[in-house]
Amino acid sequence: MGAKVNWSVSVKVTGGPTIGAAATLDVEAYDPIEVTIPAGADGVEVDVQPSDADQVQLLLIRASPGPGEGEELTYSVDGGAADIALDAPQLLVGQGLVNLLGAAPRKLAFTSTMAADTDVSIFVARSATAPNP
Repeated sequence: MGAKVNWSVSVKVTGGPTIGAAATLDVEAYDPIEVTIPAGADGVEVDVQPSDADQVQLLLIRASPGPGEGEELTYSVDGGAADIALDAPQLLVGQGLVNLLGAAPRKLAFTSTMAADTDVSIFVARSATAPNP
C-alpha cells in the first residue's frame, strides 16, 4: 500500500509575476526525520533511507534556525567530499534533481559553525521496491 505526497512551491516577485508548481507523487514509502545538530558539530551522521538514488522521488531538507551572519550549516552525502550549504530550505523533486547529489542519499553528515543547536527536518519519499531490469 502506497501513499500520495502532495507538494507545491510558489515564487512571487513584489509587483511582478508569480510562478508556481505543484504535483502529487504516488510513493511506496516515506520517512519524516527530525534531528538536532549541536552547535559546532562536525560530521553528525543521519540515516536518511535505505534505497538507491533512482528510487528517491522527493527529498526536503530544512533547518531552523537558519544560519546567521558568519555561520554555516553544511552536509555531505554518503561520505562524499562536497559540502552542500543548507542556507535555505532545499526541495529536490524527481530523480534528475536528486541525482545531482552525486550518490544515493542514504546518510547525510552535517557540520555546523552555528552558535546554537539547529533543528533539521528531512522528508524523503521513495519507491520501496527495486525497479525491474
